[in-house]
Amino acid sequence: MKPKRKLSHSYTVDDFFGMHDDRLTNDAKVQVKKLKQFSGKELKKSFNLFNPSEWIFLLLVGLSTAIICFAIDYAAFLVQALKSYLIEDVFQGEFILGYFVWILFALVFSTIAASAGYFNQHAEGSGIPELKSILAGVYIYKYLSFKTLLSKILGIFGALATGFSIGKEGPYVHLAACISNRMSKFHFFKKIGSDNILKRQMLAASVAAGVTATFVAPIGGVLFSIEVTTTYYLVNDMWKAFFCAGCTIIGLKFLSLIHSSVIFEPTNLILLDFDSQYIAYVILAVICGALGALFISLINNLIFSGQSSSSHFSQTDGCSVLQLLY
Repeated sequence: MKPKRKLSHSYTVDDFFGMHDDRLTNDAKVQVKKLKQFSGKELKKSFNLFNPSEWIFLLLVGLSTAIICFAIDYAAFLVQALKSYLIEDVFQGEFILGYFVWILFALVFSTIAASAGYFNQHAEGSGIPELKSILAGVYIYKYLSFKTLLSKILGIFGALATGFSIGKEGPYVHLAACISNRMSKFHFFKKIGSDNILKRQMLAASVAAGVTATFVAPIGGVLFSIEVTTTYYLVNDMWKAFFCAGCTIIGLKFLSLIHSSVIFEPTNLILLDFDSQYIAYVILAVICGALGALFISLINNLIFSGQSSSSHFSQTDGCSVLQLLY
């Protein structure tokens, strides 16, 4: 009797919903069929909104992301402040010495940033493209490991301390994903670590935490997590992303009492007098949103009913019906 082969997790997200069966090999089709049979009770368990361990997990991921990203920013700020102090105060008027200090700081910390890729090649680059692949179901060996996390921290700290004009969004998103992956291995969160669907939900929420730590923008973080996630975005994931991003912003607000680094200056908006027309605008927006949701629901039902009874409903008929509706 042959031992049962372990089901590969390379065909999970899009293939789980059976949308690409025609593009798969026979072996992949068998795996997708098994995944469809698997989708009952386990899927319901994975999407349990009131599971306290999930919310504790998201709370810790959000706060840990805030603390680590703040520590990196603050350490880089101290290095820049030290460099400015040496050049402007200690060696004031000494152009050669000041220039030497500037070159020395740039060389030392750029070497630290470059060494991160030497210690771990997964720490190189942004991290967002690879994370998109992971969320799409591709397994990348040790890309979210603890060693990658430490190397990424070292690399982004060295780059910021050097004064490189680089973006922090990709590295911080990668850091948050590494934190989420590491925490899923804890014994208290073993249910999350053993459930691939739930684990992927937590990774999508950690993306929102990484963007929030970069721009202090939780709503933007949630929207970006929707963009990065695969083709099919579950509404359940949005609440998780909002909660994780909210925990991150709360942690950053408390940590800003130590040091505040503002990326964007707040906009001073002109105060507008309240007008009764605003109520009409709100009502109109609600009605348009409800009608739009109803329209999309009707179109989905029409298309999927056509797929289930293809003998009575061809694609040409469906296109003509859509043209009439539009």
